[in-house]
Amino acid sequence: MLAKKSKTIIFILEEFNQKKIPYCIARNYQNFPDFKSDLDIFYTGHLSEIKKILIRAGKKFNWDYLIYNDKMSKNFLNKNKIEIFYFYDHKKKNFLQVDFFRSMLVLGTPYYVFENKNTEKIKKKYNILPKKITNTYHLFQISSLLPININNIKKIKRYKFRFLNLDINKIYKKNVLFENFLLAKMRKALKLNNYKLFNIFAYIYKFQIFFKYYLMNPLKIYEFLLRIYEYYLLYIKQQSGFSIDIRNEKNIKKNIEKCFNKLKNIKVIDNWNYKSEIKFLKRFKFLERRNVLINLVQSFKKKDIQKTFLIKFLDYYELLYKKKKI
Repeated sequence: MLAKKSKTIIFILEEFNQKKIPYCIARNYQNFPDFKSDLDIFYTGHLSEIKKILIRAGKKFNWDYLIYNDKMSKNFLNKNKIEIFYFYDHKKKNFLQVDFFRSMLVLGTPYYVFENKNTEKIKKKYNILPKKITNTYHLFQISSLLPININNIKKIKRYKFRFLNLDINKIYKKNVLFENFLLAKMRKALKLNNYKLFNIFAYIYKFQIFFKYYLMNPLKIYEFLLRIYEYYLLYIKQQSGFSIDIRNEKNIKKNIEKCFNKLKNIKVIDNWNYKSEIKFLKRFKFLERRNVLINLVQSFKKKDIQKTFLIKFLDYYELLYKKKKI
């Protein structure tokens, strides 16, 4: 029997097929419909129609909440937006994240812009991004995850395996200077586990893509300036993460660790830490993702930790659907 998350995913894609909404799954579809991480979808069309489909999915499969995170879309260029939705069962600790993209970016420039053509199929009916694009783009995902730590080592190994197993003749290319040379050097560095050298060539490759885009599109230099503004939104104005005040009392850290590690394990949050343990400037980077900073305070009413988190979580984002209590 399919799990609730898998049923929800299939329902959403069936609705897209029926309503002829242009889409394709970006990655992590190898065990479809079992997604260990987020469901990433490229799409064109109206977000309002997608919201209606997701709300129907939330009701049909009895999710507690459907939540919309607009922190990476509000005031962004249309092609740079990431529309993020969370299906969440609070008590049963079940969570599904669905992200909608219009393009892949490299240094703020389009690496791949989705159009409803040249897609491949999985299970003979669901659209997926051509594997050569997905697996080549893993180069930039590896680079963004470096240096290796306990939180990203599995992803790096997975992305590395997929790229290195990609036929050399099927690598997706951007036709920039020294592209074949750079790709060959990156492949060799990955095979040797030389991530420092790999990252050097990856950055050269990124800048080649960046310069070619603006050389071919000089009138779009305004996009570069707007991208700088978008980074301001990401790191300062519209951070995806947030802080929570919790009363400092005896044994509270043990309860905090238990609660927030559970939330992390089911992907409700990416990570958490104590505010006092992260330096001021590093907090901006930390809260760019869906991370939580715990602020231990004396002058604060004693409250249930899980309930405190849930109230903050629902208030911080936009609640699209809430299950009626029976």
